[in-house]
Amino acid sequence: ILIIKIMLKPTEIKILDFIKEYQQKNKQSPTYKEITKVLNKTSLANTRRYLLDLKENGYIDFISASNRSIIILKSHEND
Repeated sequence: ILIIKIMLKPTEIKILDFIKEYQQKNKQSPTYKEITKVLNKTSLANTRRYLLDLKENGYIDFISASNRSIIILKSHEND
């Protein structure tokens, strides 16, 4: 069995931590705009790219056709 460990970028770790804290505090997921703001960025496209990378690597998923739809599947702390 081949196991490949995914190394997350610091920005991806920051996003995962923010989503987790936001969900615990607000009982819902943050918007892309809120994530972009916490990263001190202006591009929603870059935020979306980070989120899609996290999804591809099995850290998050999205509920289709729903706002605030990010689900954390696993934490970077488990790696």
